[in-house]
Amino acid sequence: ISKFSRKEQLQISIFSAFSLAAFYSLSFELYLPEATDRYTADVLDVLLYFTGAFAFWLVQKLDIATGTSAIKKAAQY
Repeated sequence: ISKFSRKEQLQISIFSAFSLAAFYSLSFELYLPEATDRYTADVLDVLLYFTGAFAFWLVQKLDIATGTSAIKKAAQY
């Protein structure tokens, strides 16, 4: 996304984060378990996909509000 956007600070919306979580939920918890025996469906995984998407969005909001970047901080170490 950052390659296509010209914004200095890119922010992913809650809708985008939840849409991606929904895509992974449908793919890995509905389609793939029916298509092959290698995958199993688990409702807890769906909950964790959405929890992770919300946590990402929340951390992103906190980083933008404080003017810091977790990625830049990690690159310093």
